[in-house]
Amino acid sequence: PHPDRASGKGSAPPSMRLGTIFSWPWRSRTNVTVCRPEQFGVQKDEMQISLPSTATLIDLQWHLQERYGLPRGKQMLSLGPDCKALNPEELSRRCKSDEVLFLYMKTMDEAENNEDAKPATTSSESNFKGQAHCPAEVSLRIVLPAAPGTDMKTWRVEQLQMDTRLDQVLAMACSTFAYCKPFCLEHAGEVLPGWCTIEAVGLDIGSTLLLRRASPGTESFPAPRFTSRG
Repeated sequence: PHPDRASGKGSAPPSMRLGTIFSWPWRSRTNVTVCRPEQFGVQKDEMQISLPSTATLIDLQWHLQERYGLPRGKQMLSLGPDCKALNPEELSRRCKSDEVLFLYMKTMDEAENNEDAKPATTSSESNFKGQAHCPAEVSLRIVLPAAPGTDMKTWRVEQLQMDTRLDQVLAMACSTFAYCKPFCLEHAGEVLPGWCTIEAVGLDIGSTLLLRRASPGTESFPAPRFTSRG
């Protein structure tokens, strides 16, 4: 067994790494609904997650990080909107079929000293961070999470200038997905204001952005904590 599987520390469990590549038709699956609460400028929504029947809640956390870019160290899973966050021992149990869980994301202040709270990076991002100079262009991965009755949609936009505003990125994404409803962009659990640029919020090559349904107030969001100050 993976040495860190019970605690949830270290790299992703082998079962989840394989699960993101292969879909074994002869293995049973467990469907889990993850509810995200309404917050200022963002409507409540639900994500439909399909995992191997042997997956634990820790595996679910890894899935949310790898698929949707939500850092494990900022995730708080609970059994209800008014329930306490599940502790590490409770997270080690298997997911239940058709289970409904509630996901809250810690702020950067609440997760200050947690390495797992930092935005997840891809291999291309890691290579980029070892370079001395910022690239003139980046590519971003835009994801509309799977919801009950709809599949996950992914779009990779290439050759974006670092001074591109996020409201321009959002407009391109909505046009690509043929959506006219108001949406906003989220990265690592932080809603991104449209007036910021890619460079200002510190997005790197291959960063994952989530499309979330917006409500009045999105345009008034302050810059996220990981905004670059240089």
